[in-house]
Amino acid sequence: MVQSDQFNHNDIKGRLTESLSLSNSVSDPSTLGDLYLSVGVSYCRIRCFQEALACFQRALDPAAQRPPLLAKVLHNLGAALNSLGKFSSAVEYHRLAAGLYGSLGCHRDQARCFSNLAVACSQLGDDQEATESFILALQGFRDTGIRNLVFTEVRCVTFVFYGDRS
Repeated sequence: MVQSDQFNHNDIKGRLTESLSLSNSVSDPSTLGDLYLSVGVSYCRIRCFQEALACFQRALDPAAQRPPLLAKVLHNLGAALNSLGKFSSAVEYHRLAAGLYGSLGCHRDQARCFSNLAVACSQLGDDQEATESFILALQGFRDTGIRNLVFTEVRCVTFVFYGDRS
């Protein structure tokens, strides 16, 4: 529905709100965590970051006992905070998600977290941590064979540190 041209923004928001209303009838924490994560990601796709943030925050407790789900929730929570310009709040979620993904052996996702962390740190003026995080992201993308993201990351580093020179 989110990727279809048949529905407008308000239709999609309405369906997502309906989906959230089902959460009252869900007792399984794992299912509830998945529901909040899925709805939050859908909100992000339609650029409703405040609503996405609320979903990801609600997903934290149900996801706590499932490390792979918790890593996804933390990752998306940090990204939503970045999108809202709440970089100070986002930094810790990026760090937690990167550490959890690393312990799970999910190095591609860990690299994405380092990239998000680098953006947040650069926006906060912490150039040292931003640089270290960009390097970790580049290494992770290179090591997992994602060459196109290496190029994207280099462009991002250039933009953050040198501005738009095009």
